[in-house]
Amino acid sequence: MGLKALFSKTKKSAAVFVDFEHWCYSLNSRFNLKPQIVEWYDNLSERFDIKRIFFFGDFTEPRLKSFIDEIRRVTNNVIDTQNPSTYLKKDYTDFIMLDYIYQDVDEYSKTDVYVIFSGDGHFSSVATYLKTKKKKRVVVYGVKESMSQKLRKIADECFIVPTDDQQMFEYKKMIIDNLDYLVRQPKISFPTYMNTIKIVAEKNRVHEDKITEAMKNLMDSGIITQEFVRGQRKNLIKILKVNWDLAVRNGLATPETDQ
Repeated sequence: MGLKALFSKTKKSAAVFVDFEHWCYSLNSRFNLKPQIVEWYDNLSERFDIKRIFFFGDFTEPRLKSFIDEIRRVTNNVIDTQNPSTYLKKDYTDFIMLDYIYQDVDEYSKTDVYVIFSGDGHFSSVATYLKTKKKKRVVVYGVKESMSQKLRKIADECFIVPTDDQQMFEYKKMIIDNLDYLVRQPKISFPTYMNTIKIVAEKNRVHEDKITEAMKNLMDSGIITQEFVRGQRKNLIKILKVNWDLAVRNGLATPETDQ
Protein backbone atom coordinates (compact mmCIF):
# COMPACT_ATOMS: atom_id res chain seq x y z
CA MET A 1 0.00 0.00 0.00
CA GLY A 2 1.38 3.42 -0.99
CA LEU A 3 1.98 6.17 1.54
CA LYS A 4 -0.79 8.31 0.02
CA ALA A 5 -3.35 5.52 0.36
CA LEU A 6 -2.20 4.76 3.89
CA PHE A 7 -2.44 8.43 4.87
CA SER A 8 -5.94 8.76 3.38
CA LYS A 9 -7.12 5.89 5.57
CA THR A 10 -6.16 7.85 8.67
CA LYS A 11 -8.52 10.68 7.68
CA LYS A 12 -12.17 10.68 8.63
CA SER A 13 -14.56 10.44 5.69
CA ALA A 14 -16.64 13.56 5.13
CA ALA A 15 -19.65 14.82 3.22
CA VAL A 16 -19.67 18.56 2.60
CA PHE A 17 -22.64 20.86 1.98
CA VAL A 18 -22.02 24.50 1.04
CA ASP A 19 -24.65 27.24 1.21
CA PHE A 20 -22.87 29.30 -1.41
CA GLU A 21 -25.37 32.16 -1.17
CA HIS A 22 -24.36 32.65 2.47
CA TRP A 23 -20.64 32.42 1.67
CA CYS A 24 -20.68 34.71 -1.36
CA TYR A 25 -23.19 37.36 -0.32
CA SER A 26 -22.15 37.64 3.33
CA LEU A 27 -18.46 37.83 2.50
CA ASN A 28 -19.12 40.53 -0.07
CA SER A 29 -21.49 42.64 2.03
CA ARG A 30 -19.40 42.46 5.22
CA PHE A 31 -15.87 42.60 3.87
CA ASN A 32 -16.11 43.13 0.09
CA LEU A 33 -14.15 39.92 -0.38
CA LYS A 34 -14.70 36.93 -2.64
CA PRO A 35 -14.79 33.24 -1.68
CA GLN A 36 -11.44 31.50 -2.13
CA ILE A 37 -13.03 28.20 -3.11
CA VAL A 38 -10.03 26.13 -4.19
CA GLU A 39 -7.89 27.28 -1.28
CA TRP A 40 -10.68 26.46 1.19
CA TYR A 41 -11.24 23.04 -0.40
CA ASP A 42 -7.53 22.22 -0.35
CA ASN A 43 -7.34 23.06 3.36
CA LEU A 44 -10.43 20.99 4.09
CA SER A 45 -9.15 18.00 2.13
CA GLU A 46 -5.96 18.02 4.20
CA ARG A 47 -8.10 17.22 7.24
CA PHE A 48 -10.76 14.95 5.77
CA ASP A 49 -11.23 12.31 3.10
CA ILE A 50 -13.95 14.16 1.21
CA LYS A 51 -16.37 11.68 -0.32
CA ARG A 52 -19.01 14.12 -1.54
CA ILE A 53 -19.25 17.89 -1.79
CA PHE A 54 -22.23 19.96 -2.95
CA PHE A 55 -22.62 23.69 -3.63
CA PHE A 56 -26.14 25.17 -3.35
CA GLY A 57 -27.44 28.49 -4.63
CA ASP A 58 -29.48 30.31 -7.22
CA PHE A 59 -26.83 30.24 -9.91
CA THR A 60 -28.98 32.26 -12.29
CA GLU A 61 -27.86 35.24 -10.19
CA PRO A 62 -24.88 36.85 -12.01
CA ARG A 63 -22.66 37.09 -8.93
CA LEU A 64 -23.04 33.40 -8.06
CA LYS A 65 -22.90 32.34 -11.71
CA SER A 66 -19.48 33.98 -12.09
CA PHE A 67 -18.04 31.40 -9.65
CA ILE A 68 -19.28 28.25 -11.41
CA ASP A 69 -16.01 27.58 -13.25
CA GLU A 70 -14.05 27.86 -10.00
CA ILE A 71 -16.51 25.61 -8.17
CA ARG A 72 -16.15 23.01 -10.90
CA ARG A 73 -12.45 22.83 -10.13
CA VAL A 74 -13.44 21.01 -6.92
CA THR A 75 -16.78 19.40 -7.80
CA ASN A 76 -19.46 19.03 -10.47
CA ASN A 77 -22.16 18.88 -7.80
CA VAL A 78 -23.56 22.36 -8.34
CA ILE A 79 -27.17 22.42 -7.19
CA ASP A 80 -29.15 25.30 -8.69
CA THR A 81 -31.88 26.31 -6.24
CA GLN A 82 -33.62 28.92 -8.36
CA ASN A 83 -37.09 29.58 -7.00
CA PRO A 84 -39.68 30.74 -9.56
CA SER A 85 -41.54 32.45 -6.71
CA THR A 86 -40.28 35.57 -4.94
CA TYR A 87 -41.65 34.24 -1.64
CA LEU A 88 -39.02 32.96 0.82
CA LYS A 89 -36.40 33.12 -1.91
CA LYS A 90 -33.38 32.62 0.42
CA ASP A 91 -35.15 29.96 2.52
CA TYR A 92 -35.75 27.92 -0.63
CA THR A 93 -32.01 27.22 -0.90
CA ASP A 94 -31.94 26.19 2.77
CA PHE A 95 -34.83 23.75 2.32
CA ILE A 96 -33.19 22.04 -0.67
CA MET A 97 -29.85 21.82 1.12
CA LEU A 98 -31.51 20.37 4.24
CA ASP A 99 -33.24 17.74 2.13
CA TYR A 100 -29.91 16.71 0.59
CA ILE A 101 -28.30 16.37 4.02
CA TYR A 102 -31.10 14.21 5.45
CA GLN A 103 -31.08 11.95 2.40
CA ASP A 104 -27.30 11.70 2.43
CA VAL A 105 -27.00 10.54 6.04
CA ASP A 106 -29.60 7.85 5.43
CA GLU A 107 -27.95 6.63 2.25
CA TYR A 108 -24.32 6.78 3.40
CA SER A 109 -24.38 5.52 6.96
CA LYS A 110 -20.60 5.05 7.22
CA THR A 111 -19.67 8.69 6.62
CA ASP A 112 -17.85 9.99 9.71
CA VAL A 113 -18.14 13.77 9.43
CA TYR A 114 -20.69 16.21 8.05
CA VAL A 115 -19.36 19.62 7.07
CA ILE A 116 -21.95 22.37 6.73
CA PHE A 117 -20.94 25.78 5.36
CA SER A 118 -23.73 28.12 6.39
CA GLY A 119 -24.42 30.70 9.02
CA ASP A 120 -28.16 30.15 8.98
CA GLY A 121 -29.89 29.00 12.16
CA HIS A 122 -32.14 26.76 10.04
CA PHE A 123 -29.33 24.20 10.10
CA SER A 124 -29.32 23.90 13.91
CA SER A 125 -31.92 21.13 13.83
CA VAL A 126 -30.14 19.00 11.25
CA ALA A 127 -26.83 19.49 13.09
CA THR A 128 -28.48 18.24 16.29
CA TYR A 129 -30.00 15.31 14.40
CA LEU A 130 -26.65 14.34 12.88
CA LYS A 131 -24.94 14.42 16.27
CA THR A 132 -27.55 12.86 18.57
CA LYS A 133 -29.43 10.47 16.30
CA LYS A 134 -26.79 9.52 13.75
CA LYS A 135 -23.68 9.91 15.97
CA LYS A 136 -21.85 11.96 13.35
CA ARG A 137 -19.26 14.65 13.93
CA VAL A 138 -20.51 18.02 12.72
CA VAL A 139 -18.12 20.71 11.48
CA VAL A 140 -19.55 24.12 10.62
CA TYR A 141 -18.10 26.98 8.58
CA GLY A 142 -19.64 30.43 8.43
CA VAL A 143 -18.89 34.03 7.55
CA LYS A 144 -17.83 36.33 10.37
CA GLU A 145 -20.64 38.55 11.70
CA SER A 146 -23.19 36.44 9.81
CA MET A 147 -23.12 33.27 11.91
CA SER A 148 -25.95 31.85 14.00
CA GLN A 149 -24.83 31.53 17.63
CA LYS A 150 -27.10 28.51 18.08
CA LEU A 151 -25.49 26.70 15.15
CA ARG A 152 -22.03 27.52 16.49
CA LYS A 153 -22.82 26.02 19.88
CA ILE A 154 -24.23 22.80 18.45
CA ALA A 155 -21.29 22.08 16.13
CA ASP A 156 -18.36 19.95 17.28
CA GLU A 157 -16.08 22.42 15.50
CA CYS A 158 -16.83 25.86 14.09
CA PHE A 159 -14.60 27.85 11.74
CA ILE A 160 -15.25 31.47 10.86
CA VAL A 161 -14.11 33.04 7.59
CA PRO A 162 -12.37 35.19 6.73
CA THR A 163 -9.65 34.88 9.35
CA ASP A 164 -7.70 38.01 10.27
CA ASP A 165 -4.78 36.75 8.17
CA GLN A 166 -7.04 36.17 5.17
CA GLN A 167 -8.52 39.64 5.45
CA MET A 168 -5.09 41.24 5.71
CA PHE A 169 -3.82 39.30 2.67
CA GLU A 170 -6.79 40.43 0.55
CA TYR A 171 -6.41 44.07 1.60
CA LYS A 172 -2.71 43.98 0.81
CA LYS A 173 -3.49 42.48 -2.58
CA MET A 174 -5.94 45.32 -3.27
CA ILE A 175 -3.10 47.80 -2.74
CA ILE A 176 -0.65 45.87 -4.91
CA ASP A 177 -3.26 45.47 -7.68
CA ASN A 178 -3.87 49.21 -7.64
CA LEU A 179 -0.15 50.00 -7.89
CA ASP A 180 0.25 47.40 -10.63
CA TYR A 181 -2.55 49.13 -12.55
CA LEU A 182 -0.79 52.48 -12.25
CA VAL A 183 2.49 50.98 -13.49
CA ARG A 184 0.73 49.88 -16.67
CA GLN A 185 -0.69 53.30 -17.49
CA PRO A 186 1.00 55.23 -20.31
CA LYS A 187 0.76 58.55 -18.45
CA ILE A 188 3.04 59.51 -15.59
CA SER A 189 1.51 58.63 -12.25
CA PHE A 190 2.62 59.52 -8.75
CA PRO A 191 1.05 57.12 -6.24
CA THR A 192 1.42 58.71 -2.82
CA TYR A 193 0.76 57.12 0.56
CA MET A 194 -2.49 58.86 1.54
CA ASN A 195 -3.90 59.09 -1.98
CA THR A 196 -3.38 55.36 -2.58
CA ILE A 197 -5.10 54.45 0.69
CA LYS A 198 -8.06 56.67 -0.17
CA ILE A 199 -8.42 55.35 -3.73
CA VAL A 200 -8.11 51.66 -2.73
CA ALA A 201 -10.58 52.06 0.12
CA GLU A 202 -13.16 53.82 -2.06
CA LYS A 203 -12.75 51.48 -5.02
CA ASN A 204 -13.11 48.33 -2.92
CA ARG A 205 -15.62 49.74 -0.40
CA VAL A 206 -13.33 48.93 2.53
CA HIS A 207 -12.79 51.17 5.55
CA GLU A 208 -9.65 53.30 5.25
CA ASP A 209 -8.37 52.00 8.61
CA LYS A 210 -8.16 48.47 7.15
CA ILE A 211 -6.26 49.64 4.08
CA THR A 212 -3.95 51.78 6.24
CA GLU A 213 -3.12 48.75 8.38
CA ALA A 214 -2.43 46.68 5.26
CA MET A 215 -0.23 49.45 3.84
CA LYS A 216 1.84 49.61 7.03
CA ASN A 217 2.22 45.83 6.93
CA LEU A 218 3.47 46.00 3.33
CA MET A 219 5.97 48.70 4.25
CA ASP A 220 7.18 46.90 7.37
CA SER A 221 7.90 43.82 5.24
CA GLY A 222 9.74 45.87 2.60
CA ILE A 223 7.27 45.04 -0.17
CA ILE A 224 6.44 48.73 -0.49
CA THR A 225 8.93 51.55 0.05
CA GLN A 226 8.82 55.31 -0.45
CA GLU A 227 11.16 57.50 -2.44
CA PHE A 228 11.29 61.08 -3.68
CA VAL A 229 10.90 61.87 -7.38
CA ARG A 230 10.63 65.05 -9.36
CA GLY A 231 7.11 65.94 -10.38
CA GLN A 232 6.10 67.59 -13.64
CA ARG A 233 6.63 70.97 -12.00
CA LYS A 234 10.09 69.88 -10.77
CA ASN A 235 8.78 69.65 -7.21
CA LEU A 236 9.75 66.70 -4.98
CA ILE A 237 7.00 64.12 -4.48
CA LYS A 238 7.20 61.18 -2.09
CA ILE A 239 5.80 58.19 -3.95
CA LEU A 240 5.27 54.49 -3.33
CA LYS A 241 7.49 51.88 -4.98
CA VAL A 242 6.83 48.14 -5.06
CA ASN A 243 9.51 45.48 -4.67
CA TRP A 244 7.89 43.19 -7.22
CA ASP A 245 10.14 40.23 -6.43
CA LEU A 246 8.98 40.30 -2.81
CA ALA A 247 5.37 40.82 -3.89
CA VAL A 248 5.56 37.72 -6.09
CA ARG A 249 7.19 35.64 -3.34
CA ASN A 250 4.40 36.63 -0.97
CA GLY A 251 1.68 35.67 -3.44
CA LEU A 252 0.55 39.25 -3.94
CA ALA A 253 1.57 39.47 -7.61
CA THR A 254 2.38 37.14 -10.46
CA PRO A 255 5.75 36.77 -12.19
CA GLU A 256 4.15 38.37 -15.26
CA THR A 257 3.43 41.59 -13.37
CA ASP A 258 4.78 44.57 -15.25
CA GLN A 259 7.81 45.63 -13.25
